[in-house]
Amino acid sequence: MQLMPATRNIRICISFHFNYASSIRGYIQPFLLLVEKSIIIRSAEQLVMSVKSKQLPPGQRFIKNFIYYAALGLPEVDIASYRLRIFGNVSKPQAFTYQQLLSLSDTVVEKDFHCVTGWSIADARWEGASLSKLITQCRPLADTEWVLFHSLDGYTAPVTFQDAMEEDSIVAFRLNGKELTREMGYPARPIIPKLYGWKSAKWLDGIELLKDYRDGYWEERGYNERGNVWYEERFKSWGRHLPRSPVSSSNH
Repeated sequence: MQLMPATRNIRICISFHFNYASSIRGYIQPFLLLVEKSIIIRSAEQLVMSVKSKQLPPGQRFIKNFIYYAALGLPEVDIASYRLRIFGNVSKPQAFTYQQLLSLSDTVVEKDFHCVTGWSIADARWEGASLSKLITQCRPLADTEWVLFHSLDGYTAPVTFQDAMEEDSIVAFRLNGKELTREMGYPARPIIPKLYGWKSAKWLDGIELLKDYRDGYWEERGYNERGNVWYEERFKSWGRHLPRSPVSSSNH
Protein backbone atom coordinates (compact mmCIF):
# COMPACT_ATOMS: atom_id res chain seq x y z
CA MET A 1 0.00 0.00 0.00
CA GLN A 2 1.33 3.39 -0.95
CA LEU A 3 1.75 5.79 1.99
CA MET A 4 0.32 9.22 1.85
CA PRO A 5 3.05 11.89 1.88
CA ALA A 6 2.15 13.08 5.37
CA THR A 7 2.26 9.53 6.78
CA ARG A 8 5.60 8.84 5.09
CA ASN A 9 7.04 12.05 6.51
CA ILE A 10 5.93 11.09 10.04
CA ARG A 11 7.53 7.64 9.71
CA ILE A 12 10.79 9.14 8.44
CA CYS A 13 10.78 11.70 11.26
CA ILE A 14 10.21 9.04 13.94
CA SER A 15 12.90 6.82 12.42
CA PHE A 16 15.35 9.73 12.36
CA HIS A 17 14.76 10.66 15.95
CA PHE A 18 14.98 7.04 17.11
CA ASN A 19 18.23 6.46 15.26
CA TYR A 20 19.64 9.78 16.43
CA ALA A 21 18.74 9.04 20.07
CA SER A 22 20.30 5.60 19.79
CA SER A 23 23.49 7.03 18.33
CA ILE A 24 24.00 9.57 21.11
CA ARG A 25 22.80 7.37 23.98
CA GLY A 26 26.35 6.26 24.65
CA TYR A 27 27.39 9.88 25.05
CA ILE A 28 24.40 11.01 27.14
CA GLN A 29 24.29 8.09 29.61
CA PRO A 30 27.61 8.88 31.36
CA PHE A 31 26.52 12.52 31.60
CA LEU A 32 23.18 11.53 33.18
CA LEU A 33 24.98 9.27 35.67
CA LEU A 34 27.29 12.15 36.54
CA VAL A 35 24.31 14.46 37.12
CA GLU A 36 22.58 11.84 39.28
CA LYS A 37 25.73 11.30 41.34
CA SER A 38 26.13 15.05 41.73
CA ILE A 39 22.56 15.36 43.05
CA ILE A 40 23.12 12.55 45.57
CA ILE A 41 26.38 14.09 46.77
CA ARG A 42 24.79 17.52 47.03
CA SER A 43 21.86 16.10 49.04
CA ALA A 44 24.29 14.41 51.43
CA GLU A 45 26.31 17.60 51.77
CA GLN A 46 23.15 19.58 52.50
CA LEU A 47 22.21 17.09 55.22
CA VAL A 48 25.68 17.38 56.79
CA MET A 49 25.55 21.18 56.59
CA SER A 50 22.08 21.15 58.16
CA VAL A 51 23.40 19.16 61.12
CA LYS A 52 26.49 21.36 61.41
CA SER A 53 24.42 24.53 61.34
CA LYS A 54 22.23 23.39 64.23
CA GLN A 55 22.79 25.03 67.56
CA LEU A 56 23.90 22.43 70.08
CA PRO A 57 23.52 22.81 73.82
CA PRO A 58 26.86 23.27 75.60
CA GLY A 59 28.96 20.14 75.93
CA GLN A 60 27.05 18.11 73.31
CA ARG A 61 28.08 16.51 70.01
CA PHE A 62 26.02 14.87 67.27
CA ILE A 63 26.31 11.13 66.63
CA LYS A 64 24.49 8.96 64.08
CA ASN A 65 22.71 6.35 66.19
CA PHE A 66 21.12 6.16 69.61
CA ILE A 67 23.04 4.46 72.42
CA TYR A 68 20.77 2.31 74.58
CA TYR A 69 21.01 2.34 78.38
CA ALA A 70 19.06 0.40 80.98
CA ALA A 71 20.18 1.30 84.50
CA LEU A 72 18.08 -1.48 86.07
CA GLY A 73 18.03 -3.91 83.14
CA LEU A 74 15.47 -4.49 80.40
CA PRO A 75 12.03 -5.23 81.89
CA GLU A 76 9.58 -7.70 80.44
CA VAL A 77 6.48 -6.06 78.97
CA ASP A 78 3.06 -7.76 79.05
CA ILE A 79 1.13 -5.43 76.79
CA ALA A 80 -2.19 -7.12 77.57
CA SER A 81 -1.99 -6.17 81.25
CA TYR A 82 -0.04 -2.94 80.74
CA ARG A 83 -1.56 0.23 82.19
CA LEU A 84 -0.27 3.79 82.33
CA ARG A 85 -1.51 5.29 85.60
CA ILE A 86 -1.79 9.02 86.24
CA PHE A 87 -2.20 9.59 89.95
CA GLY A 88 -1.04 11.56 92.98
CA ASN A 89 -2.00 15.22 93.34
CA VAL A 90 -5.02 14.96 91.03
CA SER A 91 -8.75 14.86 91.61
CA LYS A 92 -9.44 12.25 88.92
CA PRO A 93 -6.75 9.53 88.72
CA GLN A 94 -6.91 7.35 85.62
CA ALA A 95 -5.30 4.28 84.09
CA PHE A 96 -4.92 3.84 80.33
CA THR A 97 -4.43 0.65 78.34
CA TYR A 98 -1.91 0.68 75.51
CA GLN A 99 -4.69 0.74 72.92
CA GLN A 100 -6.36 3.67 74.66
CA LEU A 101 -3.09 5.56 74.62
CA LEU A 102 -2.60 4.89 70.91
CA SER A 103 -6.08 6.26 70.23
CA LEU A 104 -5.00 9.50 71.93
CA SER A 105 -1.86 9.86 69.82
CA ASP A 106 -2.18 13.33 68.29
CA THR A 107 1.24 14.96 68.39
CA VAL A 108 4.44 14.76 66.35
CA VAL A 109 7.59 16.32 67.77
CA GLU A 110 10.73 16.51 65.63
CA LYS A 111 13.54 17.74 67.86
CA ASP A 112 17.13 16.91 68.70
CA PHE A 113 17.62 14.41 71.53
CA HIS A 114 20.36 15.04 74.10
CA CYS A 115 21.97 12.53 76.46
CA VAL A 116 23.65 13.82 79.61
CA THR A 117 26.77 11.83 78.70
CA GLY A 118 27.38 14.28 75.86
CA TRP A 119 25.91 12.79 72.66
CA SER A 120 22.96 14.12 70.69
CA ILE A 121 20.74 12.79 67.88
CA ALA A 122 19.54 15.31 65.29
CA ASP A 123 15.87 15.57 64.30
CA ALA A 124 14.44 12.58 66.14
CA ARG A 125 10.78 12.31 65.11
CA TRP A 126 8.59 11.23 68.02
CA GLU A 127 4.86 10.47 67.78
CA GLY A 128 2.55 10.20 70.74
CA ALA A 129 -0.03 11.76 73.00
CA SER A 130 0.24 15.27 74.38
CA LEU A 131 1.48 14.99 77.97
CA SER A 132 -0.37 18.12 79.03
CA LYS A 133 -3.66 16.77 77.66
CA LEU A 134 -3.23 13.46 79.47
CA ILE A 135 -2.49 15.25 82.74
CA THR A 136 -5.32 17.73 82.27
CA GLN A 137 -7.80 14.85 81.90
CA CYS A 138 -6.89 13.85 85.44
CA ARG A 139 -7.54 17.33 86.85
CA PRO A 140 -4.28 18.26 88.53
CA LEU A 141 -4.63 20.24 91.76
CA ALA A 142 -3.56 23.87 91.84
CA ASP A 143 -0.56 23.29 94.14
CA THR A 144 1.09 20.72 91.82
CA GLU A 145 4.77 21.60 91.27
CA TRP A 146 6.43 18.37 90.14
CA VAL A 147 5.77 15.27 88.04
CA LEU A 148 7.47 11.97 88.81
CA PHE A 149 7.71 9.41 86.01
CA HIS A 150 7.63 5.72 87.01
CA SER A 151 8.91 2.84 84.88
CA LEU A 152 8.15 -0.88 84.77
CA ASP A 153 11.66 -1.62 86.07
CA GLY A 154 11.31 0.62 89.14
CA TYR A 155 13.19 3.56 87.62
CA THR A 156 11.89 7.05 88.42
CA ALA A 157 12.62 10.56 87.10
CA PRO A 158 11.21 13.91 88.27
CA VAL A 159 10.47 16.92 86.06
CA THR A 160 8.86 20.24 86.88
CA PHE A 161 5.12 20.49 86.30
CA GLN A 162 5.82 23.46 84.05
CA ASP A 163 8.13 21.43 81.79
CA ALA A 164 5.65 18.55 81.65
CA MET A 165 2.92 20.88 80.46
CA GLU A 166 4.93 22.37 77.57
CA GLU A 167 3.37 22.10 74.11
CA ASP A 168 6.12 19.80 72.79
CA SER A 169 6.09 17.45 75.81
CA ILE A 170 4.55 14.11 74.87
CA VAL A 171 4.20 10.47 75.84
CA ALA A 172 5.81 8.85 72.81
CA PHE A 173 4.91 5.50 71.24
CA ARG A 174 6.78 5.77 67.93
CA LEU A 175 10.20 6.99 66.79
CA ASN A 176 11.01 7.88 63.18
CA GLY A 177 7.88 6.18 61.89
CA LYS A 178 8.32 2.92 63.83
CA GLU A 179 6.93 1.56 67.06
CA LEU A 180 9.38 1.95 69.94
CA THR A 181 11.64 -1.04 70.39
CA ARG A 182 12.11 -2.58 73.81
CA GLU A 183 15.52 -0.89 74.13
CA MET A 184 13.95 2.46 73.25
CA GLY A 185 11.32 2.13 75.96
CA TYR A 186 8.39 0.21 74.47
CA PRO A 187 5.53 0.67 75.03
CA ALA A 188 5.83 4.35 76.03
CA ARG A 189 8.21 7.01 77.27
CA PRO A 190 7.89 10.75 77.99
CA ILE A 191 9.75 13.12 75.68
CA ILE A 192 10.53 16.65 76.84
CA PRO A 193 13.01 17.95 74.24
CA LYS A 194 14.69 20.62 76.38
CA LEU A 195 15.57 18.13 79.13
CA TYR A 196 18.37 15.56 79.11
CA GLY A 197 17.46 12.03 78.11
CA TRP A 198 17.61 10.54 81.60
CA LYS A 199 14.36 12.41 82.33
CA SER A 200 12.72 10.48 79.47
CA ALA A 201 11.86 7.43 81.55
CA LYS A 202 11.60 4.36 79.31
CA TRP A 203 8.92 1.68 79.87
CA LEU A 204 6.70 4.35 81.38
CA ASP A 205 3.85 2.97 83.52
CA GLY A 206 3.16 5.81 85.94
CA ILE A 207 2.88 9.60 86.00
CA GLU A 208 2.66 10.84 89.57
CA LEU A 209 1.84 14.48 90.28
CA LEU A 210 3.49 15.97 93.37
CA LYS A 211 3.30 19.07 95.54
CA ASP A 212 6.89 18.65 96.68
CA TYR A 213 10.07 17.52 94.96
CA ARG A 214 11.20 13.91 95.19
CA ASP A 215 14.47 12.47 93.91
CA GLY A 216 14.42 9.88 91.14
CA TYR A 217 16.99 7.18 90.37
CA TRP A 218 19.74 9.43 88.97
CA GLU A 219 18.87 12.40 91.17
CA GLU A 220 19.64 10.28 94.22
CA ARG A 221 23.07 9.78 92.67
CA GLY A 222 23.83 13.46 92.15
CA TYR A 223 22.10 14.36 88.90
CA ASN A 224 20.27 17.68 88.62
CA GLU A 225 16.68 18.14 89.75
CA ARG A 226 15.57 19.83 86.51
CA GLY A 227 18.06 18.78 83.78
CA ASN A 228 17.64 21.59 81.24
CA VAL A 229 20.07 21.02 78.34
CA TRP A 230 20.44 24.72 77.46
CA TYR A 231 21.54 25.63 80.98
CA GLU A 232 23.72 22.48 81.14
CA GLU A 233 21.96 21.33 84.29
CA ARG A 234 23.68 17.95 84.47
CA PHE A 235 24.46 17.59 88.17
CA LYS A 236 23.77 18.83 91.64
CA SER A 237 26.66 20.66 93.27
CA TRP A 238 28.19 17.37 94.41
CA GLY A 239 27.23 15.24 91.41
CA ARG A 240 29.44 13.78 88.67
CA HIS A 241 29.19 11.42 85.71
CA LEU A 242 28.67 7.84 86.81
CA PRO A 243 29.62 4.86 84.65
CA ARG A 244 26.93 3.17 82.61
CA SER A 245 27.06 0.35 80.09
CA PRO A 246 25.09 0.30 76.82
CA VAL A 247 22.77 -2.61 76.08
CA SER A 248 22.65 -4.39 72.72
CA SER A 249 19.84 -3.66 70.27
CA SER A 250 17.07 -6.10 69.31
CA ASN A 251 13.34 -6.02 68.78
CA HIS A 252 10.62 -6.54 71.40
